[in-house]
Amino acid sequence: VVHLERAVAPKEVTESLRLSGRDELMHIERIISVKRRPLVWTQTWLCTPPEFQPEIAELEEVGTVSALIQRDLGLTFTRREQEIWASGATREEGRALDIKTGAPVLIAVTSMFTRDGRPGGWRRAAHRADDFKYVFGV
Repeated sequence: VVHLERAVAPKEVTESLRLSGRDELMHIERIISVKRRPLVWTQTWLCTPPEFQPEIAELEEVGTVSALIQRDLGLTFTRREQEIWASGATREEGRALDIKTGAPVLIAVTSMFTRDGRPGGWRRAAHRADDFKYVFGV
């Protein structure tokens, strides 16, 4: 975890989750590395109560933010919608993944919903295309 704060989410997030543009959400940025090489850079926005303010060390100890939310808030994301596409790395993605701007990346945007259908969160993950394979059942 490289960044953790409560903030007003960007328009792309609020539109996807059908929220007003004024609500502060939990924002988490994380770089997932394998053998000290950055593989994935994620930006996650979560609809959590203002009093939910975990520390970075706590997130890293539990392992996933979903596990922490389930443990502390009793919320489970039971449905996700995901869009995946190839792109060229933005300057920010290049810096986070230690690749050149414009290098191929795989972008995965996931909207998460609770059991009762309420929006729960949104995540954008930029994956290095040279060292990543996405496997899923059909």
